[in-house]
Amino acid sequence: MSLKEPFEDAYPQKLAEAQKSIASKILIATDPDDAKAYYSMGVAYEELNQNKLAIAAYKEAIALEPAGKNAARARRLIEGLSKQ
Repeated sequence: MSLKEPFEDAYPQKLAEAQKSIASKILIATDPDDAKAYYSMGVAYEELNQNKLAIAAYKEAIALEPAGKNAARARRLIEGLSKQ
């Protein structure tokens, strides 16, 4: 067993999560008022265990659309991440 083997399964998922983060950043660059893009970026950061960045992205999504579809979910996610 090589040192690389235990990480082979995790690599594709981490790559996909990083790609989601980059895609969200591109969407935000083209439309900085897109609450859904900020929410998606929060999800991607959370999957990458970047909780402070996830919280910041979720807060921005809420600020842009306080009554939006993802706002209540973002509030719950922030609450959960803040307890970690």
